[in-house]
Amino acid sequence: MRQRNESADYPHIAYLADPTVKGKRRWAWTVCDPWTARLNGYVLHIPAGFRTDLASIPRVLWIIPGFAPMELGGGAPPIVHDFLYQHGGLCARPCLPPRLFTRRQVDSIFLHLMQDIGVGSRRFVAWWAVRAFGWFAWRKAK
Repeated sequence: MRQRNESADYPHIAYLADPTVKGKRRWAWTVCDPWTARLNGYVLHIPAGFRTDLASIPRVLWIIPGFAPMELGGGAPPIVHDFLYQHGGLCARPCLPPRLFTRRQVDSIFLHLMQDIGVGSRRFVAWWAVRAFGWFAWRKAK
């Protein structure tokens, strides 16, 4: 189980296995099997069939080593981030107990998941991008 020590500003995140995803196109991925992550004691169930882009990185930037969607931590960081964004931060059924995360908290979870699995300094670029431009997707979900 991957996990990180909990502190006031660092989310405690744990999951047993990396999610399995398949893609029909390089920007459209689907979670193959149900996947579970724990966020500060909240259990987040990502259902099979959940669709994600695995990081909203413009395709022109994929040619830069380390910036293709699967190179920013595989599936876990962007899947958790996209799931929470698509639900406006709401971690309710099937999340127990229910919890509403702020956009800042969701982006922090994304950053720390990338750190936990060893993504280097490019994680800050990805985090900065979601902080700067994620408001559109967040408002769309609300």
